[in-house]
Amino acid sequence: MAGESAQRVSPTFGHALIRGIRLRCAMCGRGKMFRDWFRMEKACSCCGFRFGRAPGYFLGSTYINYALTAGLTTVTYVGLHFGLGIANRGLIPALLLFCLVFPLYFFRYARSLWLSLDCCIDVTGASEPFWEHAGSQNGNELKDSSGSRVDIAEPAATLPRSPEPGTNR
Repeated sequence: MAGESAQRVSPTFGHALIRGIRLRCAMCGRGKMFRDWFRMEKACSCCGFRFGRAPGYFLGSTYINYALTAGLTTVTYVGLHFGLGIANRGLIPALLLFCLVFPLYFFRYARSLWLSLDCCIDVTGASEPFWEHAGSQNGNELKDSSGSRVDIAEPAATLPRSPEPGTNR
């Protein structure tokens, strides 16, 4: 699998959009990205591409979610209020409810689109090592592209704590 990851090609923009909308793996388009409504899979079941990223990586997906929510709300308000003359008394509560519910529904799609578009644009990041299921009993053990076993349930090593201010160490 080590030689295979070097041959992988990032998806085109069109493929990235389609894969993101279908909630599929950004690299192969076959594996599912989500286990349930809010939990992502650790890696693609078909190609081994890791979905997990560094803390803060998916912050960009909130921009996608916010932009679509704000855009739809604005267009709907302008169209219904100024186009059809619907009063604010009925329109504002409905749009507020939309602003609360839609981002929860669109959460998975925003994350999937963010990862897919990033793999399309950032070729270096998309060529990170792929993980291969090692067939462990607990499902937490994977192999990286060099064949080394990695336990994904194991917490990352912590850095040594710095001394508290005012202490001599």
